[in-house]
Amino acid sequence: MEDITSAIPSCAKPWETSFDAMVDKFIKAQECVTDTIMDVESAKMGNTLGEMSLTYYRYATSAQASLSVFMADQPEDNISNNRVSSYLTDYFNDLRSRSQVVIVTHSPLLVVNQDADNVIVLKQGTDKPLDVSFGCLESNDTGVILEEVADIMDGGKEAIRKRMRAYEAID
Repeated sequence: MEDITSAIPSCAKPWETSFDAMVDKFIKAQECVTDTIMDVESAKMGNTLGEMSLTYYRYATSAQASLSVFMADQPEDNISNNRVSSYLTDYFNDLRSRSQVVIVTHSPLLVVNQDADNVIVLKQGTDKPLDVSFGCLESNDTGVILEEVADIMDGGKEAIRKRMRAYEAID
């Protein structure tokens, strides 16, 4: 018994308690939990937050999901701009034919690639706490929303023009 006690560092009596504690500590140090998600249709596996988010949005916006209203706060988080343009906008555009979709975003990329009926732009106000502008991007009446989005968007007005050409709203 003395040999066992001296062989275990920092061993206190009873030695079984120290040994069990050390084994538990070793096992916990070796455990590695990795969250992964698999998209069955594409057989892709993802373990990044962006891939998990895309899979979630794909599922939540699929035809099987029966949603009257779908709301998402910053759905673009952890998803690359390329994946937002390639996948996320398609999921939301498909969903909007069956449901009311409300998205809060900091990404003008999502705004211009959606077929949004109403865009609300909130900005820090100068003479009031919050400046609010709203309307559709294609509105010929004021152009305020178009200008607001173009000012904060990567690609600016040229990206907006590209979208407008796609909808044949301008030459």
